Formats: sequence, structure tokens, C-alpha cells
Amino acid sequence: MEASQEPNLPNYMKDDNVSQETKNLISSLPAEKDFMGYSLYNYKGCWYYPNTLQAVLDVQDHFQPQKNDIILASLPKETVLHHPFPCSFFFSISLLSCFPQNGVTPPSVFVFTISQVQNRQTRFVYHRPLRNLTKPPTCFLNPFFSKRFCFLSLSWLIRTKKIVEFLEIELYASSQTPDLAKFPSPMIFSTHMHLNALREATTKSSSSPCKIVYVCRGLKDTFVSGWHYKNMLHRTKMDQASFELMFDAYCRGVTLYGPYWEHMWSYWKGSLEDVENVLFMRYEEIIEEPLLQVKRDAEFLNFPFTKEEEESGSVEEILKLCSLRNLSNLEINKNGRTRIGIDSNVFFRKGEVGDWKNHLTSQMAKKFDEVVEFKLRGSGLTFQ
Repeated sequence: MEASQEPNLPNYMKDDNVSQETKNLISSLPAEKDFMGYSLYNYKGCWYYPNTLQAVLDVQDHFQPQKNDIILASLPKETVLHHPFPCSFFFSISLLSCFPQNGVTPPSVFVFTISQVQNRQTRFVYHRPLRNLTKPPTCFLNPFFSKRFCFLSLSWLIRTKKIVEFLEIELYASSQTPDLAKFPSPMIFSTHMHLNALREATTKSSSSPCKIVYVCRGLKDTFVSGWHYKNMLHRTKMDQASFELMFDAYCRGVTLYGPYWEHMWSYWKGSLEDVENVLFMRYEEIIEEPLLQVKRDAEFLNFPFTKEEEESGSVEEILKLCSLRNLSNLEINKNGRTRIGIDSNVFFRKGEVGDWKNHLTSQMAKKFDEVVEFKLRGSGLTFQ
């Protein structure tokens, strides 16, 4: 069956929204089949489905972020946008997601919370119960009311999924030139794009570079998370043969946005070369030291916590708000759907570090470790 005819296939995996110019480009690119049999094409070192490649090209041609905007980047269904605080924090501060999802996951919530709670320039006026609102609640910010009312505003945003916009999976998948002027400033965008691909867009902006927060996770846990995501996404339980085919594809790097080690290395290198604008975060470190990582992220975004805010428990409030338990229990995440038609609950599972031990054989784990060690040798980037 052609990708464009598969009923349950997400739009980003299809091939029905591609210009003739991009079709001509695709015909000249190296091609492979993913583990399910759908075509992937290698463009400048990264693998894409046709619709995704078209959207990436449109982002590169037309996206111009403002200097105060924030971009949350991660690998597809990594940890970032779908798990406990860390991901809640980086994946939501990141990314977005996980896979194409809409701003209700931990990372996006985390970044949004940091920027709003700390933005002492904002002015809001809260005037009625959240349940009756058709517009985001507002409040007049001052040292006494800022945290309380920003959290009320955030609660509304979480429930209505109006926190982040996914660049190539939503915005530019729907239009070559979406109207970005309608979004508030600063805006939070999410992406799975390789940093080199993303910079083809951001370097065209006339304003100063925007902030980019990247969250990554160990490849073994990333693989297992992606496996469960695929099963839930396609509403089926794939067999062991499919599991092994996906494992082989990961080891060869033939996956959407892969090879994953190249993806991680691009942001690692970028964080070393541009400390002011690129922050590299590990999911495992967020889980291990959430307080430290929240403060690190806040400082990077130029919204450091004051001594009074730390003593009053603001950091703990953010951790609680962005926790996997809190986000996964929201009605919108239990029974809602994203704007690209994916059930929101597919982005929430365990969020545990080391869950790969329950799924991979010792031989598979050794293979992953050998591949990553070889591919990242000499880069300074390592994983536990």
C-alpha cells in the first residue's frame, strides 16, 4: 500500500503533500525502506519521509525566528517531550516532544513555565474562573502575584494545548508560509530537525540568534521508547521480527531524522561553539538532578531564579507542574488528540532511565554501545 493511502499513517510519514520541485529532488536522493516498508530519503545526511522533507525545506526557506523566541529540539519520541519532569522539563522544554505532539508534554510546559514565571516585563489581569475562559487568564504581575497567576495562565494553556508550535510537523506541514505574526512573542517552537538543517533557517533571520534547548537520551532507551510509540501509533502489537528489523535500522542509522548519533553530535558541537544560544541537556541528568537542571535551564534562558523565589518553593512548583504524573492525568492527555490526529496518550509511558534492560538482549545492548562509542569517538560526547 502506498504511504498516501494508509489510513492510520500520520501525515509526516506520507508522500501526498510534496511539490514537483521536491519530487524531482527526491528522485535523485539515496533511498531506503524503514522497518515497516515505507520509503525514507537521505538529504544532506539525514533521513526523511517525503512529506517531512517538504516541510523541512519550507522551514529552511521561510522560517525567521525572533531573537526572544525559544526552540525546543529533540529526537523523535525520545524522552523529552513525553516523560517525567526531565522530559517534562526538557522535552517540554524541549521538545516538544517525542513525536509530533502539541505543547502539552513536559518539556514544552517546563520552558513555558520558566519564561512566564520569570518574565517580569509581562502584564496580566486575571478576572474570572479558568473553567469559563475562552481566552487565556491574565493577571497583573508584581512580586506578590506573579507566580500564582502565571501558573493559572499556564493551567489554561496546558488544557487547551496552546503552548508550543511544531515547526516541520505542524506549521510548515500545513502551509509553506504560515502566519507567525499571529503568535505572541516570545514564542516557543519545537522541532526534530538536525541543528545544521535548522540553522539554514535561523541564520537567515535579521534578528539576533534565538535560544535553542536540546534534550537527548541514551540510544537504548530512545529505541525502546520509539518501539512502544510505534505500537501505540499504529494501534497494533508488532511481533519480534519487527522488533529486530527496527533494531537493525537503528544500528544502521536508517530512521527518520537519523542517524541519531549525528543528530545528537550536531547539537553537542553547537553547544560547545555557541554557549550563549545552544543548550545541550541529557534526559538522565534531568531525572537525577531535576532542581539543578531546572535552574540551569532558567539561567540559559536569561530568567534566573531570585533567592526569594528559590526559598519560596518556585522551583519545586515548576517540577510538580511539569511532572509526568500531573501531565499524564490531564483530561486532554488521557482522551485528547493532537492537531495532526495522534492520540495524546501515546506520548506518555514510564519515563524511566534504564527501561531498555526489560526489552533488549545483552547482545543487542552491546551492539548499541559499540555503535555509539564508534560513531561518537573523539567528540567528547558520552553516555552512561
